[in-house]
Amino acid sequence: MKTIHLPCKNKPLHLSECSDCDELAYRVGQLEECCNLVKSKLKKLDTIQEGAEVNVQSNWDNNNPDSDAYILNKPVIPDMDEIETLVAGKQDKLVGVTALLSAAGWNATTVQTISVQGVTTSNIVWVSPIPSHIGAYSSAGVYCASQGAGQLTFMCNETPTTDIYVNVVIAP
Repeated sequence: MKTIHLPCKNKPLHLSECSDCDELAYRVGQLEECCNLVKSKLKKLDTIQEGAEVNVQSNWDNNNPDSDAYILNKPVIPDMDEIETLVAGKQDKLVGVTALLSAAGWNATTVQTISVQGVTTSNIVWVSPIPSHIGAYSSAGVYCASQGAGQLTFMCNETPTTDIYVNVVIAP
């Protein structure tokens, strides 16, 4: 006599005469997988707060904090007029320079500090390799790690074997 266990109940089912016991066992196995899926879904449903509303769709334009569709702590995004007012007259104060990271200038700990006039400890600085040096810059993992008075310090994952020029934009 062959015995199989029914899924979900774990009760034995004794098969005294079975023309295709393997097929029946396969079908019971499928039923067991289905029961396990249902159990996991029920477990997930148990985590939902009682009284929670279903299918609430958030709405970016909803400004009523009592509404279920209200998005809490959404950022304020200025419109184009506000952006133009914020940057008006400031772009002419940006300073751009090109600086050299020489292949010989990297120290043993893969650090190189270069002089860049106009850099301070507190201004905003953007650094990017010139287009023809993007490959070398990226493959060596070069990045600007810090800034100081008149200088930028770069680090890398691998010491570059070629000189790399970078564009530096300084916002006072």
